[in-house]
Amino acid sequence: MKIATLISFCVILMLSSSPAICAVDAKEVESLMHIIEQSMFPQIAASSVKITSYKDAVEQKVIAFELLSSGDKGLIEFTAPTVDKGKYILSSGKNLWMYFSDIKRSIRLSYQDSFMGTDANNYDVLQLNLIQDYSVVGFEETTLEGKPAIKLELSAREGTEGYKKITSWVDQKGRRLLQNDCFSISGEKIKTIKYQETKLIDRYQVPVSVLIENHLDKSRTTRMEFVNVEPRDKFNEAIFTLGYLESMN
Repeated sequence: MKIATLISFCVILMLSSSPAICAVDAKEVESLMHIIEQSMFPQIAASSVKITSYKDAVEQKVIAFELLSSGDKGLIEFTAPTVDKGKYILSSGKNLWMYFSDIKRSIRLSYQDSFMGTDANNYDVLQLNLIQDYSVVGFEETTLEGKPAIKLELSAREGTEGYKKITSWVDQKGRRLLQNDCFSISGEKIKTIKYQETKLIDRYQVPVSVLIENHLDKSRTTRMEFVNVEPRDKFNEAIFTLGYLESMN
């Protein structure tokens, strides 16, 4: 599973043939993106995650879940609220399901669907991967909130299930992802994802607090927090199957 977090928690950006329009050259930007990808989030991990949605700054809903991730596969087990206990989300490449253990049934989900009614969608939480899904069509040195940054314009590759384009800002000095602005097919900016706080876990600089601003309804925001992240060597790949879920209940 590819988490950026929301969620883009896994990032390598390969540069297109578009000329750079800043003092930083293409090789420097490519090297920076490789460093970010390698240090942002472990490819294999067990995580505890909390997502809180707000309207007019008032808390509306808190969702908690355990997440096992391995490459492009992931398994979510909801632990709160009570009404969502016994529900699982399984991701494997382009395939996405919700499994209901009480009735032993699964339904197909879309990566564009809202993640449990929050401002994040399933793509943000489970699939965002800039190297695989986007091409860099331009970049420049600029500032973000008064601090030096590199701004990258990303265009979706064919078959990408996320956004038509993304504008990303990265901190060259701190070597981390700062923000993604996400755009629809019509070119409208629909959300901003801000990576506000990072924490050193093992050798990874994990974005443990991520704020999502909804530009379609500016009264709404969502915060995703990685309460715990444990890098792992491997999981039994059988757990990332519907058969495994059906057998454990």
